[in-house]
Amino acid sequence: MKLNIRIPSNPYVVSLLSALVTFIVYLPALKNDFVTWDDNLYVYANEHIRFLNLDFIKWSLSNFQTGNWHPLTWISHALDYAVWGMNPAGHHLTSVLIHTLNTFLVTLLAVRLIEAYRANNDHGDHGFSISSYTSVLLAGLVTGLLFGLHPLHVESVAWISERKDVLYSFFFLLALLEYIQYVSELEVSDPVHGAYGGVRGRYLSVFLLFLLSIISKPMAITFPAILLILDWFPLNRLQTAIGRRRVVLEKISFFVTALVLTGTAFIAQKTAHAVAERLPIPLFAKIMNASKALIDYLMNMAWPVDLMPLYPHPYWENPVATSLQYSVPALTVVVISACCIILMKRQKMWLAVWTSYVLMLFPILGVIQLGAQGMADRYTYLPSVGPFLIIGIFTGSIRERIVAFEANKTLWATGIAAVSLIVVLLSSATIRQIHVWENGVTLWSHEIDMLNKKSSTNVFAFWTAYGGIGYADMRNKEFESAIRNFSEVILIRPDDAGAYEQRGIAYARLGRLEAAIKDFSNAISITPYVSQLYYNRGTAFAKQGCFRQAVQDLTKAISISNPPKAEYYLNRGLALKKIGRMKEGERDMIEVDNLKNADIR
Repeated sequence: MKLNIRIPSNPYVVSLLSALVTFIVYLPALKNDFVTWDDNLYVYANEHIRFLNLDFIKWSLSNFQTGNWHPLTWISHALDYAVWGMNPAGHHLTSVLIHTLNTFLVTLLAVRLIEAYRANNDHGDHGFSISSYTSVLLAGLVTGLLFGLHPLHVESVAWISERKDVLYSFFFLLALLEYIQYVSELEVSDPVHGAYGGVRGRYLSVFLLFLLSIISKPMAITFPAILLILDWFPLNRLQTAIGRRRVVLEKISFFVTALVLTGTAFIAQKTAHAVAERLPIPLFAKIMNASKALIDYLMNMAWPVDLMPLYPHPYWENPVATSLQYSVPALTVVVISACCIILMKRQKMWLAVWTSYVLMLFPILGVIQLGAQGMADRYTYLPSVGPFLIIGIFTGSIRERIVAFEANKTLWATGIAAVSLIVVLLSSATIRQIHVWENGVTLWSHEIDMLNKKSSTNVFAFWTAYGGIGYADMRNKEFESAIRNFSEVILIRPDDAGAYEQRGIAYARLGRLEAAIKDFSNAISITPYVSQLYYNRGTAFAKQGCFRQAVQDLTKAISISNPPKAEYYLNRGLALKKIGRMKEGERDMIEVDNLKNADIR
């Protein structure tokens, strides 16, 4: 007896199903707090996003402070603040909703790509063995569920600062779907009788969506190259000279835009010192690590365990670029590439998916080294669609074979149970990973656990992790814990002025003023041009009753602060009055009023 399993026959219903499951699984993220990794720069300590006005728009278009140029992402954070204020649940909800929409779009895109293949490749290529529309929908559903539920994507969704990832992907996916529709309409358009205007409008919408994607995150610069791959397969537009000419002309505006904005993105990285010139890595080592990352990402897709917020660059622990750690992945990349090329005449699908995967990852593979990480889960967010599509197609092909052989109820039930088990396992792993991103303490404690588990000796990663916990402790007013964690930071990096400053603030909050003044002095000796350090030490002196020293430090803070700060004048005025310099103290109080009135205006 056969088991008659039906899935919805409408691709939008199937896409909605995968999106709904994804939304439910990500609901725990709404309980998460901000984390102490860029969330201060993007949201909770960012004064700019609190005002949705012309000055903010100008700032968003010209700001490079985070090492990225992404004005639309800044606008999305400002809209969140306008609606939710500093409630992290609202900011998380926006990211979860966008990821849910992306899951819907990925499911629909998978169906459209398979449909395009079936319409345009009747002969010669055996990449798909899917003939029934039900199997096509099943392939799309599996692709969407893998995308929506895979724990590799938690970093992009549960980390508020990675809003740029889900946002650029949303417009990227919409643009791909629009492009497939454009090509479909182009084939039946009639420029002679005026039926060509709608196609031109469709082309313009593709370009505008691409533009929205690239101003959300520069990784969208790969979009024109992905369109060319689609033109080759599965859209089959390169068969004639006229077709090739049209394809090239269509893409000129896309490539020019991508080139210009690539330069803008690189300037942003340089401005924020994200390009790791101070940690030079030989070019050959960069190429070998790029190959390693390509394979490691695939392995994490297949077996997502021991995921880390920060993967230290392997070069710092193993600089021998010809060792097995690098050479085996590099050889694997060569073998995969060669196999795809050999199979090209029979199955274009493999080369198309592999090339898309490599191209989409290329900007962040580290050939131009950005930061000290070797790889990052967030980089796989959109590039993972290709490998997941392969799995979806494989699932649809299995269904075809089961139907063809009139399989019995037991075989059907086994297949359904296997798919259900994978969905449950992925959902469980994703929920656990969401809890890793619950707050700064859970995030960086997990990082330290993973570093110890892997016996890492990377000082940069430990320094970052202990600092992240320390800053989280400061937000939570856990000052004793903050002192312990910043002490670990100082043991690793004795020249970290920020760690001395934060530990000094923690000491001051606990009333241990001598220790606080010592830490502020150490910070000043490292960075003597930071006004806040003199203000902190001056305030600590005042609490000790050492008002003359307080006046000296606060005077120094005022002299180097830009713009001037009212609290500096306020504390100096109070200290001046304590030592009998009443007129000078009054002048400082008048300046406090002037600065406050200027802020109001």
